[in-house]
Formats: sequence, C-alpha cells, structure tokens
Amino acid sequence: QTLYTIDNAQRLLERVNVHDQHNTLVATAPWGGYALSGTVTSSFGEDTLWVIDPFSFFAQALKLEAIPVPDPTTQNGRRLFFAHIDGDAAMNRAEWNPRLFSIEVAYEKILSKYKVPQGVSIVEAEISSEGLYPQDSAKLQDAARKIFSLDHIEGATHTYTHPFKWVNINGGQLAATDRLDVKGYEFSIDREISGSLEYINTLLMPDGKTPAHTIYWTGDCMPKEDVLAYTYKQGLLNINGGDTTITNDKPWLSRVAPLGIKRGEYRQVYTGAENENVYTNDWHGPFWGFKKVIQTFELTESPRRIKPIDIYYHFYAASKTASLKALDEVYRWALSQEILPIHTSEYIPKVLEFYDLSMSKAQQGWIIYGMKELKTLRLDTEKAAVNYEREDSVLGHKLSGSRHYLHLNTQIQPVAFVMSEYVDSNYLVDANAEVLEYTRDKEERSFHLEGHVNLELRYHLKEGCELHSSVKPVYQKRRDGILDLRFDAKETDVFIRCR
Repeated sequence: QTLYTIDNAQRLLERVNVHDQHNTLVATAPWGGYALSGTVTSSFGEDTLWVIDPFSFFAQALKLEAIPVPDPTTQNGRRLFFAHIDGDAAMNRAEWNPRLFSIEVAYEKILSKYKVPQGVSIVEAEISSEGLYPQDSAKLQDAARKIFSLDHIEGATHTYTHPFKWVNINGGQLAATDRLDVKGYEFSIDREISGSLEYINTLLMPDGKTPAHTIYWTGDCMPKEDVLAYTYKQGLLNINGGDTTITNDKPWLSRVAPLGIKRGEYRQVYTGAENENVYTNDWHGPFWGFKKVIQTFELTESPRRIKPIDIYYHFYAASKTASLKALDEVYRWALSQEILPIHTSEYIPKVLEFYDLSMSKAQQGWIIYGMKELKTLRLDTEKAAVNYEREDSVLGHKLSGSRHYLHLNTQIQPVAFVMSEYVDSNYLVDANAEVLEYTRDKEERSFHLEGHVNLELRYHLKEGCELHSSVKPVYQKRRDGILDLRFDAKETDVFIRCR
C-alpha cells in the first residue's frame, strides 16, 4: 500500500506565520482531499461565505469526471423564463389614485402589457365577498376575472387566509394570530388549499381554461411534511421559498438557494429569485429596490448558469410609482434576453424530475430514466459531440461560455445516446419553444415547434440541406451554416431535407 502524505498533495490554501511556518489548510491529493474547519465557509457580518471554490474543490478532491448534468435552468439552448405573483394586498390602493386597487393596476400596467406566460395567485380572504373586505369584493373579483381571462395567464392559489408561519401548525390547527383572521373560520389545510382552488376555478376562472392546480406558499414558506403530503395526494404543484438574493454588493454563492428542499418523502420547489419584499427591505424602501433583481439574474447566469429567470412579486408592487417602474424595468430587461418563456407550472415538474431521475453509463454514451418535462443536459466542457445522423434522443446542442447544453427528445424513453467525434450534421442550435413530434428517416427530419410567444429558431444545416416551415418566416438569415429564423406565429411545422 502507498501512504500519501501532504507532500504528494496540491496545496490549495496555506497559512504562513511570522516565523515562516507553513500550514496547509486546504489540499487535494491522489487519495482525495481535505479542508480544515473554518476554511470551507466563514462568517462575514450577517453572511456566510465560501472560502474554497466548491465547484473546483469537490471535483478535484473526488476526481469527478465531466458527465452530463440534468439542468432545469435551460431548454433548447435558451435560459428558461417564468413569472409568478403572490396574491397579497390585491386590495391596496394606488398611491397616485386611491380609487384604483393594486390588482387593477397590475392588470393594466403589467399583465395585459407583457404577453408572456405568467402565473397569478389569489388570497381568497382578501377578495371574496365572505372575506375581510366585502365592500370591495365585487370590484376585486372583477379584476381577478379580467386577469384570468388573459390567454397567457395561469391561475394558482395563495391560500384562503395566507398562513404566516406554517411551522406553527399543530394538530392541524393554526392560531388566528398566525394568519388572516376571518370571523368564524376554523383553520384547516383542506380549506386553505383545495377550498381556495375551488373558489378560484369556480368563480374567477373562465370556462374552458385549465383549472388552477398550483399553490404558491405563503408567509415563512416552510410547510411541514404532512402539508406537502396533502398537496401530493391532491395532485397539486407547489413553489416558493428559497431566498436567492445574490447581488453585486453581496455576490456570494451562499446567497443562492438550491432548486428545492426535501421534507420527509416530499419535495418543496424553490423560486428562481426572491420577491420585491426582500429587495425593498420588507416593503420599507427603497421602493425601487426590485431593480436589483436584475443583478441576481445576471449573477446566476455568469460565470455559470445556476438559475432560470423568475420574476416573482406581490400585487402590492403595483401600488407605488417607484415599485411599478422597477417592475416594468425588470420585465423589459428579462424579455431582452435569449429566453424560452414557460409557465410556472411547467417549471415545477422539471425540478421534481431533476431530483428523481436516474442515469447510467453505457459504453461511450448514457441512458437516462425519468426525464420527460426536463429536456436539457449540460456538459461542463467546450468539447461535446453527438452524431445526429444516427441519434434520435438528442436534437442538438449549443455552446454557451464553456458549457454545452444538449437538447433532448424526451418522447423516446429512456433517453439514450452515444458521445462521439464531431460529424458535420443537421441539428438544433436553439429555439424559444418546445420541439414536439420529432421524426427522422433517411430522406427527411421533421418536428412541430410550439411555444408561448412568437417563434425564434436557429438550426445548423450541412451543405446540400434545406429547412422549410409550414409558416413563412418574417426574418431569415443564413451564416456559417446556421439558419436564423423568426416567425409571427407561436407554432409551425419544420422540415429538413437534403439532396
């Protein structure tokens, strides 16, 4: 046996005292690596900072090879984008016009203006006729109906009485001091969640629209295992919590939350970024503070993409001029990026699959079970190739920085493919929509492209090949083998033929 000492190691962090004595605090070696207590993370004021780079240290210490990583931040080469509203304070008055409610302003200035997928939740006790503001209920409910009538809006619940502290639920009961106090109401999980969804779907949602089936957690966003179990048994989706607040003045990785958390046997899905309440110091100001979420989006994109773009806020953000202008600026920035817009309810299953899928290595390739809604693999290398002439599970790839994103065809189960040397081929570079009904034979490839906004498509074509679409593009340019197309339509059939 070989005994490895520190002399064999790569010294990553050393401390030298006044007597020129060297202490190696962090090192990697052929047998692994170590980081002494106090060198992994360190407290800095109210923050905890990584002292070591966790991405490089663990890869070196554990001798981790670069393998495909399921990635719920990206689809078809584009960063995922979604937006969702917590229903708090729909009844707040606009500071420039007390006749307007914040929910009405949100409809007029944001939701009807930006026609991209957005999720909107309601706190039933704040707008229903049997709630806390019966005198304003008719107007508040009309505003909610107008919002849900928009094609690009999906519904969700922010519960009946907005529990402030889910951790205080004991024996199925929650004191009135820990929620909105509705006269005569006896707390129950069923009424909070399923009851409020029934209210939304019955009285607010237009006929023929997909019923709301998602809960946006309220208050401390810390549901216990039995509450999460209830949502699973009811077939509901859930999101909120996580506190991703990394900004330029505090650019710490410790301020980036994970994708979610496991509570017992169940998963709670976290947001992509925090809401405006945090950026405005619990709504004490500055009320333009939500503009800083743009910094959060930038820092979770570079030097590595670790979060989607998630514009997350409350109705009361539409009640002040400064916060409304900030919200508008955030939307304009987000929609200027190369994104693939989806609904919040489309993001949640991707995260759940991330935690539950399984992968196995097969000769020179991979077999992956459990990927259906999650359609992207990331390779942390600048070199990655798939022979698209013989593979059906991978539609294409895109190099972004030093990382490759592989676009998967998950209609084939399990997903299986072989890594190979580069072969000039036809493949999808990126698109802002979902690829459906993909087929390939010797003569032709075809697929249906469908999204929530006007389509954008880049496709790499080898010599002698052409791309046709059932909808005529309004923009078309070919350069270095890549065809760039834009459409004034949200779906089209695509055909690739070669001579």
